[in-house]
Amino acid sequence: MIRYITFYTVLLAFFASASSAALISPIDVHVGEEVTLTLRIKNTSSAPIEMLSAQIKPEAMPGWLKQTSIPKVDLVKPLKVALLPLRIFISPLAEINTVETIDVVLMDKQRHTWSFSVPLAIYDIIPKESRLYQNYPNPFNPETWIPYQLKQPAFVTIRIYNVTGVPVRTLFLGQKEAGTYLSKKRAAYWDGRNDRGEKVASGVYFYAIDAGNFTAVRKLIVLK
Repeated sequence: MIRYITFYTVLLAFFASASSAALISPIDVHVGEEVTLTLRIKNTSSAPIEMLSAQIKPEAMPGWLKQTSIPKVDLVKPLKVALLPLRIFISPLAEINTVETIDVVLMDKQRHTWSFSVPLAIYDIIPKESRLYQNYPNPFNPETWIPYQLKQPAFVTIRIYNVTGVPVRTLFLGQKEAGTYLSKKRAAYWDGRNDRGEKVASGVYFYAIDAGNFTAVRKLIVLK
């Protein structure tokens, strides 16, 4: 499902001596969500602007963000307004409860450019189901992260076992609220050591989550 948000900005012609953008408060988005930001572009000059497009700066594109469309308009007449629907996807790996800024570049037929920043307030979602994801990196040495999500609050414990089923490490994560725990700041962390603080040997291991009524098991590999 795509959510549509109107984001207003004002554009002076690229060949004008000045330009400005009126930015409002951060736009609320959620992880795992595809959002369309409607850019309201006004040509305040006496000349038309041809082949206007909008794109997030590739060199400034954060890893948790994907632009899924490049909006274009053929012509913006003088003193007229054009609407550019900029569609983006917020990855579940984005940090929640933060305000991030994305840099948008407008370009015309003559490759004149004008840029401005869009603030995004990123929030979590409540998953429809609890889930244990594959650890990353995998194989790993010496550390890895174990992502998961909860559809309801629960006390979370993750246990790591060797191939014979003997537990080697227990991670008590405590009481967690419903939500996603996918990024490195929120996922469970394992340093590749057992409960005695010793580095485990290379090989195949299993990790199991216990979160209220939810349990699941996955495989990981330690490679040295």
